[in-house]
Amino acid sequence: MINFFLLLLLIGPGRSHKLDLLLRKTGLADVITVALQLWFVGATFLATAVFVWGRFKTSDGETQEATKTKTLDGAMLLGWWIALVAMCLYAYMMGMGG
Repeated sequence: MINFFLLLLLIGPGRSHKLDLLLRKTGLADVITVALQLWFVGATFLATAVFVWGRFKTSDGETQEATKTKTLDGAMLLGWWIALVAMCLYAYMMGMGG
């Protein structure tokens, strides 16, 4: 959920040009860019690893509620991967145009 929120914050409306100029003048733009890239990549791979580990971990007394939770977690993780791939494809296509 944090990744979806950060993504909406990054692409949301606002006066981003003035903010971008301010961040570049103060030197924070590069730090924020690297930190967000590391966060998105690290959080995605960590969430995927934890999901796969939890999904294939065997437990005899698993309740139906736990199965529903794993299904919801899987759907959210799949949604995040789809959003991430779509963003990468969009960025690639925008880079090819100019």
